[in-house]
Amino acid sequence: MDRHLGPHFEIPAGSILVVCLITTAIFITIIDRFLCPMWQNLTHKSPTPLQQIGLGHVRFYYH
Repeated sequence: MDRHLGPHFEIPAGSILVVCLITTAIFITIIDRFLCPMWQNLTHKSPTPLQQIGLGHVRFYYH
């Protein structure tokens, strides 16, 4: 696995898990605070649990 972020920065091997947990927490917050309310405003319905899982999968794909 390439741990380089740019030409001069490398993530230490022990920090990979921490970085994954932090980015997951950030994306869950984005989905819950921004994407789901925006979905409700556009469709006038709450996203179903299956649709929320789908948003999580899309997030994971681009992670």
